[in-house]
Amino acid sequence: MLAACVVYRARQYEHPVAGAVLLACFVGLASPSLRDVLLGQGLPLTGGMLCAVALGAAGGALCARFLGYRFPFFFLSDSLSASLTAGTACAKALLCGLEPLAAALLGLLVGLCGGLVRDVALGDTAHCLDSADFGLALAFGLAVQVLVSYAFWIFPLWSMVAAGCLCCMGVRLFVRYRA
Repeated sequence: MLAACVVYRARQYEHPVAGAVLLACFVGLASPSLRDVLLGQGLPLTGGMLCAVALGAAGGALCARFLGYRFPFFFLSDSLSASLTAGTACAKALLCGLEPLAAALLGLLVGLCGGLVRDVALGDTAHCLDSADFGLALAFGLAVQVLVSYAFWIFPLWSMVAAGCLCCMGVRLFVRYRA
């Protein structure tokens, strides 16, 4: 998802497709690599991960070509990819035995990592620094995720990630479209 967002954004700035796809592959691997290295699990460079990043980059190029730049693809894919990476990092940290606060902080760091790398590589202001609601939405979603996992003893990875993503997307959409 983040790779698609990177290609879409790079094409919006009229960068060549090949460079945009290469940047998307690099940025798409940044967050999972940071998560697994900080948890002491090595680099996650498997064939499935590389294939998913390449498919995401191709999807972003197609969206940029056929949807145009007025469609809110960037906003939605950026929010969803940050939510998924943050939620997955938090869930994986909880399953590895980290304390809830440490897991939420790791999730926040990993969730912001991809967007920071993307924006800096494109020479733009980082969106997490530009808008206060982005980091707040991630932190709120991760707090809900940790509370749900401990209050209801729900530890399957995808239920925890879904709780965090739904909460984060809800806050982002509320802040974006409030009157």
